[in-house]
Amino acid sequence: MPPHVAFFWGTVLFLLGILLKSFFSGTVVILASAGIFVFLLVLHFFLRPNKENNIPTFSRMSECCFLAFLVIVGGFYYHFYDSLTRPEAITYGVEMTIQGRVIQAESRLSVQMLTVAATEPFQGKVRVVMGPAPVFRYGDEVELKGILERPEEPYVNYLKKDNIFSEMSFPEAKSVNSKLWTTRGALYAVSDAAQNAFSRIFPAREAALMSGLTLGDTSQFTKEFREAMQKTGTTHIVALSGYNVMVIVAATFALLGYFMRRRTARWVAFLIILLFVLLTGADASVIRAAIMAFLVMYLTAEGRLRSPRNIVAATALAMVLWNPRVLAFDVGFQLSFLAFLGLVYVSPKILARLKHREQKKAGFFKEAFAYTVSAQLMTLPLLVGYFDRFFVSSIIPNILVVALVPLTMALGFLSAGLSFIFPLSSYLVGWLAYPFLRLETLIIESFSRIAFFQISFNVGILFAALYYALLFKIFILSSRENRKPPAPF
Repeated sequence: MPPHVAFFWGTVLFLLGILLKSFFSGTVVILASAGIFVFLLVLHFFLRPNKENNIPTFSRMSECCFLAFLVIVGGFYYHFYDSLTRPEAITYGVEMTIQGRVIQAESRLSVQMLTVAATEPFQGKVRVVMGPAPVFRYGDEVELKGILERPEEPYVNYLKKDNIFSEMSFPEAKSVNSKLWTTRGALYAVSDAAQNAFSRIFPAREAALMSGLTLGDTSQFTKEFREAMQKTGTTHIVALSGYNVMVIVAATFALLGYFMRRRTARWVAFLIILLFVLLTGADASVIRAAIMAFLVMYLTAEGRLRSPRNIVAATALAMVLWNPRVLAFDVGFQLSFLAFLGLVYVSPKILARLKHREQKKAGFFKEAFAYTVSAQLMTLPLLVGYFDRFFVSSIIPNILVVALVPLTMALGFLSAGLSFIFPLSSYLVGWLAYPFLRLETLIIESFSRIAFFQISFNVGILFAALYYALLFKIFILSSRENRKPPAPF
């Protein structure tokens, strides 16, 4: 078996072991490993028999055994990580006073969502829901008095992926020490300053959208605008998720390709995404997607991209080794990799059908259409399964908005940067960005009023398997060129 093939399937089976152990006991992992061994052995027996006696050779049996054993290794790794990160015994349902440091803070309408790294009377992370005041930021040392509770379904697994096993609702809170100045704290301070600059430059609604696009902050969104974004399926443009970053990277690169050489466009897109990561406070989900985007852009720029599937496998392996819980319980992780697969494998097939044979490029809006549709096709089961509904009509506003987002973000970054150096010039750039922001809000609000063909049903494993098998048949097996699919970067 060639090394690159062994690496891919070894990674897949290792991740399968982690996935099985996330939901089942170790016995299931062992049985699955034995079943895979038998399956691989039979596969070798019928498809690659020994020419002399039609019996698998010892080397092939060793390969099968090693690959199947990786399932058990994956399950053991999850068990090892889980035993190390689970907190000490915590008493739930009683009032207590805890002290710790705020390591994550976000505002949602009239509440604050904090993650506090507790130091007393126990060590561990606590998810805290608070009112709008007093306002806490990253690095604040706080004292909380309230009832410590165990997370309830369906949020227990969502919080467990971040090693959070307890929560506290609306406790009495006070600041103990001033904000701790750290590198990440400095990034959040820059983000706050940029958000204040947007509030000065743009009207309230457009300032909120610009903060969402460039900083991932949606605290200033009205309830009506949130619902409009949900109906039009454009929530991902302001979500700090891999899905958002991958689509934005593809659209940004397509736009830059019309003004500069592709090699130069890759590095400009590289700098834009790097700035996006820094301004959003280096959130884990954004870093994850940015690493994948950077890796793919570098390899394609150097002409070394031979197997996109190994790029995906290697990136997934690195992320899962850091935190194996994200594979089963992190929606952003799942969406980012599915979106990436759509951009790499599906979008080239769509673009090939959109452009004429004599055309070198399909046109920016056709490329935006291909990237948007391919990402949504790959993520559709998850979007319906996690968010309960999906509007078919959302494809049109997605195409229009995603086409405008790269230039809007570029102008937003520029106006935010100038606000620190030449405040007056930031207003000039803001005036250039305002028409795009206004048009985006108009598209979102207009299409939300005519949303139709809502898909809403329970997405089971069988449906998802059949759905992806159909996509695989249509976009992969239907063309012999799928072995080396071109990447959109």
